[in-house]
Amino acid sequence: SSGQREPYSTYGPQVALAGPGENTPGHCDWDTQRDPCIFEDGGTSSATALVSASAALVWAAHPEWTKNQVLNALITTADGPGDGERNDQVGYGMVRPDRIILDNQGDPGDPDTNPLFAAWESLIDPPPSTEPNPTPTPHDNTPPPAGDTDTDDQAAADDTSEDTSGSNTTATLLLTLAAAVLLTGLTTAILLNR
Repeated sequence: SSGQREPYSTYGPQVALAGPGENTPGHCDWDTQRDPCIFEDGGTSSATALVSASAALVWAAHPEWTKNQVLNALITTADGPGDGERNDQVGYGMVRPDRIILDNQGDPGDPDTNPLFAAWESLIDPPPSTEPNPTPTPHDNTPPPAGDTDTDDQAAADDTSEDTSGSNTTATLLLTLAAAVLLTGLTTAILLNR
């Protein structure tokens, strides 16, 4: 209700939006109550559900928008720490889907640009290079003069080392992939067994 982060909630550069998490309505256990009842509940699970529901409401009202546009509209209408500013405590602020749905506020922005990546791109140190990768130096594939055994032996050794490094890289990649598949399968089997 204060718009501030609750002490039990995590914070940091990963926070984009906040949702109500303290004293939110919950329901009593139906097994112990004959009549429905409501009590004050709360926590990060409640906040997550309310932010997700806000995104769903906005997308239902604007089905032509992309996920990037829904997120951008939520960010630009949030009750935040400042005018379009964010902080590590509540991100861009508390979601306000009513401003988008009822008041027709919120900038959907570019459908193909994730607003979080665009905002955080300036925080990357150093920023990604926009220069193209250097062009590789071509190899001299001219055959050696006939009868030059030293050059023939060196060329054969060079060919062997290139083939070995290529096959080693491929073998390493295949072994890593097989290990990842095996680990995923074992984890799934353990979870299903539990």
